[in-house]
Amino acid sequence: MAPGAIADGYLTASNEYDGYMYVFGIGPSATTVTAPQTVVPKGTKVMITGTVTDQSPGQKDTPCISDADMTVWMEYLHMQKPIPGEATGVPVTLYAVDQKGDYLTIGTATSDIGGNYGIIWEPPTEGQYTIMATFDGTNSYGSSYATTKLGVGPATSATSPIEPEPTEAPFITTEIAIIAAVAIAVVIGIVAFWILRKRK
Repeated sequence: MAPGAIADGYLTASNEYDGYMYVFGIGPSATTVTAPQTVVPKGTKVMITGTVTDQSPGQKDTPCISDADMTVWMEYLHMQKPIPGEATGVPVTLYAVDQKGDYLTIGTATSDIGGNYGIIWEPPTEGQYTIMATFDGTNSYGSSYATTKLGVGPATSATSPIEPEPTEAPFITTEIAIIAAVAIAVVIGIVAFWILRKRK
């Protein structure tokens, strides 16, 4: 490439291979964060996820990649080179702010080659939290952040399994009831026979 002008921290250069003018410098980034949108019981672990993407005009909405893998990543995006399968993303630090305004550090997660990150966290108390994800930026990308909300309710009480009430065995079984019905029918038949016979 043939270097051109330098202004505001950006270098312009023309590429004699493809005829394009390139601009080198820190690109803007965008961070997102999501948490469960329903109130979770205290003592429940939640998965907090999000993305960190490049917002530069030349490769808008592509994943942010570490400085160590930037050369092979740009070659993949602009020079038809193979995708660098082992490339890593960038670090994102997550915080939780409770209703009192106290900050809790959840942890740091590194995004993957798709720009996605995730971290598992167990909120310590009940209430509403503001979850903040911050990307401090690198030599290639500017910083960005995002927030979301998380609600934590009372812990669920442990309940013992409900056992069915014992049922008493029927006093008269089906077989006995059939035998009794047959015996009654026979007795009624005999009585009717003798009554009819006396009338004759």
